[in-house]
Amino acid sequence: MPNSLIQLTYASKVNRSTELDMEQLLQSARKRNKAENVTGALWLHGKYFVQILEGQRRKVSNIFCNHICADHRHGAIDLISVNRIDTRTFHDWSMAFLGDSMSNQQLILKYSSQDKFDPSIMDQKNILPLMYKMAEKQQLTATGFSGTH
Repeated sequence: MPNSLIQLTYASKVNRSTELDMEQLLQSARKRNKAENVTGALWLHGKYFVQILEGQRRKVSNIFCNHICADHRHGAIDLISVNRIDTRTFHDWSMAFLGDSMSNQQLILKYSSQDKFDPSIMDQKNILPLMYKMAEKQQLTATGFSGTH
């Protein structure tokens, strides 16, 4: 089923030995995702990236394997889940960007058993609702991105 929709979630450690230009990274990801009809959200929290990608299996796999895994800004990539989906959670966003904020910290406490975010010990079933709530809250307060990015 190469045309079936999937949702891929991964976490990685930010490679601090390379310069991280988030604006360039987001611009590039949004352009590629829009061209491939891939949606999702990227969260940068401390030393971790967490990203959810949604779209056709072949296109999401290509982006993950040939772009993300080859990107020197990522280290210790951990594939958290790949699931078939009927509908997209982040259908309005080619790449929502979720930054750190006090309200996000409160959400981490709600969805995690620890006060510090560590995707390797967080229950994977909580990552999607956590990121969705952060994106929803960010869009409602209109700070940081437009729902069409």
